[in-house]
Amino acid sequence: MRQLILNVKGASNTGKSSTIRTLYKEIVKTANYDSLEIFDTNHKPATDVAEDFVCVFNIRGVLIGLASQGDALNQVKSHFNFLTNVKKAQIIVCATRSRGGSVDFIKSHQESGFEVLLYQTSYKKTEIEQTNANCYKAIVILEKIYGRICVDKQIFQTYQS
Repeated sequence: MRQLILNVKGASNTGKSSTIRTLYKEIVKTANYDSLEIFDTNHKPATDVAEDFVCVFNIRGVLIGLASQGDALNQVKSHFNFLTNVKKAQIIVCATRSRGGSVDFIKSHQESGFEVLLYQTSYKKTEIEQTNANCYKAIVILEKIYGRICVDKQIFQTYQS
């Protein structure tokens, strides 16, 4: 399987981490995962997700890594290297800023064979609009993940209803 990076990018306070937290909750609710490891932002084991977190799901032998912290290049590099080199994740969902070093770092992995998909976040006028936008983006990413790992149709249909 070609490694896949799903990059949630945006300016500060546009819902990047919230989108990835929502994605985490949806995977926990809907996937029949084999294992889940949760880490703090220093990659130490944790018992639950915090404001920012790193985790790895094993779903049908496919390792899916999520990293919600991504405002600075050093954070993105650290989490990416942990997920790809230490945890051997085949699908990585990460947060970066819209432009600059962090998103350029992620995009540069296309040249080394990764498939990179970008999901832009943006400011919304109200909290409910922001929550809805984050939730929608999380669902779109979740469908991409499930499609990529060929999750059993029955599980996916249950999720969609």
